[in-house]
Amino acid sequence: MLNINTNYAASYAANAAKQTSRGLDSAMEKLASGSRINYAKDDAAGQSISTRLTAEVQGLAMASRNASDGQSLIDTADGALAETHNLLLRMRELAVQSANGTMATSDRAALDAEVGQLVNEVERIAQNTTWAGNNLLDASNSVKAVAAAGISNATDVITSTAHGFSNGDVVAGTLAGSETISGFVAGQNYVVTDVTTNTFKLATVDANGTTTAVDFVADNAGAASFRKVEKAYTFQVGTGNTTESQITIGINDARAIALGIVTDGDADGDFDSGEVRVAVASQANAQTAIGTIDTAIGNVSSARAELGAYSNRLSSTMANLDQIAVNLTSSKGRIQDTDFAAETSNLAKNQILQQAATAMLAQANASKQNVLALVR
Repeated sequence: MLNINTNYAASYAANAAKQTSRGLDSAMEKLASGSRINYAKDDAAGQSISTRLTAEVQGLAMASRNASDGQSLIDTADGALAETHNLLLRMRELAVQSANGTMATSDRAALDAEVGQLVNEVERIAQNTTWAGNNLLDASNSVKAVAAAGISNATDVITSTAHGFSNGDVVAGTLAGSETISGFVAGQNYVVTDVTTNTFKLATVDANGTTTAVDFVADNAGAASFRKVEKAYTFQVGTGNTTESQITIGINDARAIALGIVTDGDADGDFDSGEVRVAVASQANAQTAIGTIDTAIGNVSSARAELGAYSNRLSSTMANLDQIAVNLTSSKGRIQDTDFAAETSNLAKNQILQQAATAMLAQANASKQNVLALVR
């Protein structure tokens, strides 16, 4: 049927040209942006998955950076403890020299003067070693229970109002003044057990992790001060709000009192004026100092070994995080990125189809001119 008002061929060709134009625009968007998903309508499910993968990849990158910062903090502490090691070794050398019977009193006085300065330097290093403004070796963020009411030999309970300790905390204590309690060693590390609001007990832990309750023997309650021996840092090394995404480390207190080379006379945990330090001014003092310094060296060695273990663990953590990020980025790319081979083919196809649809639209419009021949 010949008609003029309805031109089916032209309408069909125009619609084909419009659809082809959309396909051409889509191909150009993907090729120009390099992304297969520019709008949610391109792939709703893919867009959702890609966004989640992006969040994970960004979180992993920051977690890896956090682990790297943590390792830098640990290395800073280890470097300071290495110098503390050197100072203690020099102090031991001086103590051994002073313990020799050939030394005169004036000689020992000279050696003791150097020991005093070395003790002060150990304290200064602990007080001034910082990372980004955080003191690392002075246990300044540790929980402290000052002037506990006493240790009862009947129940071995330590009473201290609102002490702030938790079961499993590692603490060291000092006795006030000249008090002595059999079974309690000032400066020794103990594990806190049986915590209540105002009381706690102490235990020792051997190399196998076996806990043994401490039996104190005292004629009367002895006033004491306790302090956690580690300063805790928690590193966010994962992308979630879970304990598995965090690593908590402890850096031991490396001040002179914590190392045992200074006696805490007032039991406040701080190196105040008038505190008694390790001395080599006499042969007897020098011989005693050797054992004291050996203990301090052992404590620093243990602290450095623990820091080394943490640092190695963080190296593995960073390697794992970086590899996961690589794999997730690859997965995200397969969902999000443009396949240029496919899209350039689509571009060429749609360009040809657009030209063909335009040509056919022109032919369809021209075809109605034949109707005029009937009315001439």
